[in-house]
Amino acid sequence: MWLDLMKKGMLGFSLTNLSHDHPFFGLKGTENIIAIYSDYYSDYPLVLRGPGAGREVTASGVFFDLLSIARIR
Repeated sequence: MWLDLMKKGMLGFSLTNLSHDHPFFGLKGTENIIAIYSDYYSDYPLVLRGPGAGREVTASGVFFDLLSIARIR
């Protein structure tokens, strides 16, 4: 699990093990999750979780972008 850490204006990334009670534990397949900590959400973060694009959707998006580039030229 990759975690982004932002503290005092610095952003970092790390690979870490998660406990079973962590909000990021148990993601399936292409799910994405983000936890937002702020002055209002300091003890309990605002967690957004939902499906990611997956291989097929991402591949079709890249293919569409390539077609768009080819049409421009």
